[in-house]
Amino acid sequence: MDCAVTPLKTLMGFSVHLNVQLKFYNLPYTIPSNTDLIVELNNAKQNQSAKQTTANDARSANDKAQAALNDATTQLASAESALNQSKTAQESAQQAINNMSADLKTKQQAVAKAAQELNDAKTALSKAQTSLFVQEARVSSAKQNNLLPMLRRQLMMLMPMQRK
Repeated sequence: MDCAVTPLKTLMGFSVHLNVQLKFYNLPYTIPSNTDLIVELNNAKQNQSAKQTTANDARSANDKAQAALNDATTQLASAESALNQSKTAQESAQQAINNMSADLKTKQQAVAKAAQELNDAKTALSKAQTSLFVQEARVSSAKQNNLLPMLRRQLMMLMPMQRK
């Protein structure tokens, strides 16, 4: 239905018009009962309560996740610290190994030198024993030939030379 413009009021010679156009459609509209409105309100309250519970649960879960993240961050920092300490210990151990290896090489050289000196001493001992046997054979021979006094004089002459 269309309505025409009609003057509402005349104010100081001017007309004020209200332009109202109403169109009605054939829509059935029923006014809900008080009980229906109360049920709908209670359903909305329950829905809001459920949503609030969900939000509270989400906040709680978020707080727990934040606490877990903080714990994980702390554990990560602790693990990094332990890793750095392990690296330092490994470097110290490697330095100790290097030092011991150098010391071992020095000692191996000393052992090789001592072994050479031992071989030289064995050779000198062998020569001295051979010389002793030769001298004993001469002494024995000299005793048999009564050359002992003469050998004593020769030995006495050799002794001062050996002391020098």
